Amino acid sequence: MRLESVGTVLAERTLDLATSDGQREVRVLIGVPLPIPRSVDFYCTYQIMGLSDESVRYVEGVDGAQAVYLAMEAVGTLLATTPEARSGRLTWYGERTLGFPVRDQRPNLRLVASS
Repeated sequence: MRLESVGTVLAERTLDLATSDGQREVRVLIGVPLPIPRSVDFYCTYQIMGLSDESVRYVEGVDGAQAVYLAMEAVGTLLATTPEARSGRLTWYGERTLGFPVRDQRPNLRLVASS
């Protein structure tokens, strides 16, 4: 499935990125979960804007609630692996903990980029 945008935004979070030119915003968008065509399952889109890759991605869940949770977990896992987060330059209200769950027990996370 190819997606151009997250669609209707369910939730947004702004993070701070320290750069040599000062602070810059990194925006995280999570879309409203939608049914997968011809399926009983749902998908939830997300996008991280302000870092190197701004692709719209999505995760799939058995219902809308699981899809949203998995999107938050995918965002947390993806952000935790960035050089910006690992160096401590990416923060949320001054904290290195960015407020998203991080998947560490299930390495088979299927992150799907729609581009």
